[in-house]
Amino acid sequence: PMGDKLSFDILEDMGKLEKSGVTFVLLTDKPQESVEKMIEKGVTLQQRDDVVRWKLLSLSNDGNTLYGYSGSFAKLLASRSFEPHQQAVIRTAAAAAAPEGVITEDKAYGLSMKAKKGVTSEALKASLEHNLVRFGLPAGAFAVTINEDGTVRVRPGTLENSMGWLRSKLESEQFLFANPEQLVTVTDSAAIQAAMPGSIHAAAEMTQTAPADKAETALAAMLGAYRENRVGDFVASASSI
Repeated sequence: PMGDKLSFDILEDMGKLEKSGVTFVLLTDKPQESVEKMIEKGVTLQQRDDVVRWKLLSLSNDGNTLYGYSGSFAKLLASRSFEPHQQAVIRTAAAAAAPEGVITEDKAYGLSMKAKKGVTSEALKASLEHNLVRFGLPAGAFAVTINEDGTVRVRPGTLENSMGWLRSKLESEQFLFANPEQLVTVTDSAAIQAAMPGSIHAAAEMTQTAPADKAETALAAMLGAYRENRVGDFVASASSI
C-alpha cells in the first residue's frame, strides 16, 4: 500500500531505474485521477516531470484501464470492455434490478447504477450480481463494485484478475516482452502473486517490513549503492546501474 501519495524518495529511485531501462506499472483500484494526485502530492511539477515521466505506466480503475505518459499528461493506452452480447445481458440484469436502482451510465467499459431512496448500495450490488448470473453472464466475466460516491458499477474485471490482460497489452502497446523471472512485484495481494508464477514477489520476502515501507525497500535493493547521490556522479546512467 502506498497511501495517498508517493514520496519524493520513491519517485527519485523510480526515475533512476527508469533511465536504466526498468519499466514501472502502478497497480490500483482507484481512478486514474487518483494516481495523478498521488504522484503530484508533495513534489513540484518540475520534480514530477524530471523523475517519473520516462517508463511509467498505471493499471487503474480496478485493473480496467492502462495509462502511459506523453510529456506531462497521462494517455489511455488500452481499456477492457464488454462484448455486445455481454452488454445485452448486463442491460437485462440492470432492468431486473430496477426496483433497487436506476442506471446512470451505460458504456462498453461498464454500467453504473444508483440506489433508489431507502435502498443501500450493498443491497443494489447483491441484486445486480444475482441477476447477472441469473441471465447467463459467468461469474468470472464481470466485477461489481461500489464506488466512493455510492454508485454500483459493473466492469469487465478486477485488479486481481487483470495480470494476463496487462501482460498482453504491455507486449502490443509498449513492445515489452519479458520472461516471468524478469518481473518484480511489490504487493501483498496473494491473487496477483498467484497470477504471476515464476516472477519475483518482493513483498513476500519482507515479512518483517511494514507494508508502507516495502516499495521503498525493494527499490533500494535494486539500486544498491547508486541510491545515494554524490556530487559529480552519474547515478542515473544506464551504464553505471
